[in-house]
Amino acid sequence: MLFRDLDGKRVLVWGLGREGRAALGLLGDPQRCAPASVNTVDDGARELAAGGRTPIDLAGVDVVIKSPGVSKYRPELVDFVARGGVVTGLTAMVLAEREGLRTVGVTGTKGKSTTGSLTAHLLEAAGFPVELAGNIGRPAVEILDSPEAWVVLECSSYQCADATVSPEIGIFTSIYEEHLDWHGSFERYVADKLCLFASSDVVFVNGEQPALANIAQGIRRRQIVLDDDALLPLDGLRLQGVHNRRNASLALHAAAMIVGDIHPAFAHALTTYEPLEHRLHTLGWYGGMMVVDDVLATAPEAVMHALEVFADRPVTLLVGGYDREIDYRTFGAALSLRPTVRVIAMGPAGRRVADEIERAGSQRPLTVDTLPEAVDAVDPSEQGVLLLSPGATSYGEFADYRARSAAFRALLEQRGMTQP
Repeated sequence: MLFRDLDGKRVLVWGLGREGRAALGLLGDPQRCAPASVNTVDDGARELAAGGRTPIDLAGVDVVIKSPGVSKYRPELVDFVARGGVVTGLTAMVLAEREGLRTVGVTGTKGKSTTGSLTAHLLEAAGFPVELAGNIGRPAVEILDSPEAWVVLECSSYQCADATVSPEIGIFTSIYEEHLDWHGSFERYVADKLCLFASSDVVFVNGEQPALANIAQGIRRRQIVLDDDALLPLDGLRLQGVHNRRNASLALHAAAMIVGDIHPAFAHALTTYEPLEHRLHTLGWYGGMMVVDDVLATAPEAVMHALEVFADRPVTLLVGGYDREIDYRTFGAALSLRPTVRVIAMGPAGRRVADEIERAGSQRPLTVDTLPEAVDAVDPSEQGVLLLSPGATSYGEFADYRARSAAFRALLEQRGMTQP
């Protein structure tokens, strides 16, 4: 759907987060569109994002522009579409407006922010005009008037699900169970991710994850990238972990295709790329422990990647949060096999992880309700790493991952954490 398709329509903007506010700004611009009316609803937005079922009255509405956290599979939206209504999101509309223009779409359960920002960094180093937008960087709507620039657009599964137009180039970083409360099933989660790439010219896929390589068979024009396919040495990369080397390789392949070759500036650019916050980010020292913020590791597989980075040290792992109904059996069993990892399990998801650790034959870890209780249980006389890598989202206790991260830092600073 294009913005001009909203002319004369009765529009409801559902959710007034960053995308919702940006949508209101566009709907108020007569140069973009002239809807008959624009209304908003934002009550219970956090509950909606967490899978709540508070019904919303859609009588007298032609088009719903929803925030990403509002599931398109909510009963009233499914019924609305069946009656001829249109449900879309702002990112999908931006992709439609940019059809045929220079766009890279990046998605994946984990790794998309690092891969997307590194792709933009490489293109910028090569002298190309580039905009980083979507879940990272500027809101997608702000790049509508950048037709000459390459736009690297990070898309969540929520945003992919609404896409009807594909970016020219795609990058697919990983696939794990995630957001099942929004999508309803893992199969639907995968299908929604694939919506982004239905007509892309080429999609670079992490071929080292067998499940993803198999899923990628459904992508029309795909290029599988293996560890041996790195276009340049990655020794100078400041990103930690094998998974991040794979992200870097994907970014290099996409940037090289756009530039037309391996640009001489790429090698130096790899060494100057700054790792993003909240991803294996060292905050300081608490007693004998290095404190690491990996709060965006909301999938169990991402937690295991973090533990591999610190495999040579004892780890106190803070895990848990909001329960999204994903399967923790394999995760619990894997944690039970790591005697150097002390688990402190938090909230509903943490209790489920603790159940699985116990079921695997290990002693049940300490369980607490909140992050402050978890930090209280940390012994600063221990050595190694204090790792907040939750394997679950923050809903219920915190508004978002940033609030959780800030609370973690503040709790440790109150207890005497020193700077790195």
